[in-house]
Amino acid sequence: MNIKENFSLFKNKIPKEVSLVAVSKTKPAELVLNAYESGQKIFGENKVQELVDKHSKLPKDIEWHMIGHLQTNKVKYIAPFISLIHSRFHYLWCRLFYQRYLDNWCYVYE
Repeated sequence: MNIKENFSLFKNKIPKEVSLVAVSKTKPAELVLNAYESGQKIFGENKVQELVDKHSKLPKDIEWHMIGHLQTNKVKYIAPFISLIHSRFHYLWCRLFYQRYLDNWCYVYE
């Protein structure tokens, strides 16, 4: 089954109000583009370097998510374009991140 068929299968099984995040870690940009052209617009990565590389090569309307641990010194590389970070942060770290990069918005889910 190819990417387009897989995407259609999953998209038809989930409710419309649910967003599907395609985790593209270890996959080349060409496969991510294939999924994008099939209709997938939200992708997640777990490595900052791969995330930055794919962001530079792929369409700019992709919504990027960071999944997992994020080192403080690497935040600056993804802050300009990241949509969501799925990680466990200390509340104060989260506050500092959002104050500095994202106009003072911070949501902490426990």
